[in-house]
Amino acid sequence: MWITIKAVEKLQQRIAAANACGVRLDLVQFGCSGYKYDLKFVDEEPTLNDVVYKKILYVNQKHLPFLEQTRMDWEQADLSEEFVFINPLETARCGCGESFYVGLKND
Repeated sequence: MWITIKAVEKLQQRIAAANACGVRLDLVQFGCSGYKYDLKFVDEEPTLNDVVYKKILYVNQKHLPFLEQTRMDWEQADLSEEFVFINPLETARCGCGESFYVGLKND
């Protein structure tokens, strides 16, 4: 997994505004395709099960097989702005784009 400079800058701004230690990225079961990316502020230091990216993004090791080639970016367009995840391991998305599926051998 890697994070673009724009995404790091936006994470840093939001963490400072929320007075948090960092942001946790989880994959949660959701929707018709299986998973969604979930970002939440955290007030505690990372655990031994976490991999920390850029000193601010915590990812539990159990999610790494699903995220190993993922790029996290920040995009702004017209009236919207959001974090986006470009994951070449995704094999399907639901029609509304809210959830995705990763077809791993052990999945």
